[in-house]
Amino acid sequence: MANSISFSGTIPEVYDQYLGPLLFEPFAKDLTERIKNRKISSVLELACGTGRVTKYLSKLLPDAKIYATDINPDMLVVAKKKVTAENIEWKQTDMQEIPFEDSKFDLVVCQFGIMFVPDKPKAYKEIFRVLKTGAVLLFNTWESRDNNKLAFCTNEVVNGFFKDDPILFYKIPFSYFKEDEIRKDMNEAGFKDITFTFVNKEGVSQSVAEATKGLVEGNPVLTAINERNPELKEVIEKQLSETLSDRFGDNPMKCSMNAIVVETVK
Repeated sequence: MANSISFSGTIPEVYDQYLGPLLFEPFAKDLTERIKNRKISSVLELACGTGRVTKYLSKLLPDAKIYATDINPDMLVVAKKKVTAENIEWKQTDMQEIPFEDSKFDLVVCQFGIMFVPDKPKAYKEIFRVLKTGAVLLFNTWESRDNNKLAFCTNEVVNGFFKDDPILFYKIPFSYFKEDEIRKDMNEAGFKDITFTFVNKEGVSQSVAEATKGLVEGNPVLTAINERNPELKEVIEKQLSETLSDRFGDNPMKCSMNAIVVETVK
């Protein structure tokens, strides 16, 4: 069965409300901290999602022009509601075909988006093209699923219900973490001096119930469950809640998360 990676319908709102604070806020702060004290007048954010990084970029760089882009229009709808700074322009964009002229940006930034791109070398070539000479590419990607216990646990529970037709989505975000592979793809596009930094953050959800809702209904796993058997959603959420509570506690739920930050200069 085909597995969509479209973030549409009700998914973006649930994603932002429940997964945003848990998974993405700590790393958004980390990523933007890394560009402090740089002279930046033009920024391209790729895979901006619901605007977690965008919010910090607009505050850190109030005089810069920020183009915040995502391939999923429904994610941009949520982002526009939450981040209203006047120096942001929103645009639906596939990072394999970036609709901007050569040598336009001082910074290209992307939080947890490159893993979803089918042709990563092509995306890097497009990024290289739109960066000015001396400009920075900064992005992060998740460490392996084995090194992110919340994702590992969620996948085990959910796919315990679909052993003959597993949901593949949980594999995708945690599939692009090998330094040699990333370096090879980036070298092919022209990037040479590349640094990799391991980052550990604590994810916090106000409750297991909120975390469970985000992990099941705030991403394309919801679509995949509904395609297979929508009556199982509540059963899956009940079992996942029990498992998460046992492993990570409740009120609040806390978990360790591991990612890799990649930085390079054109």
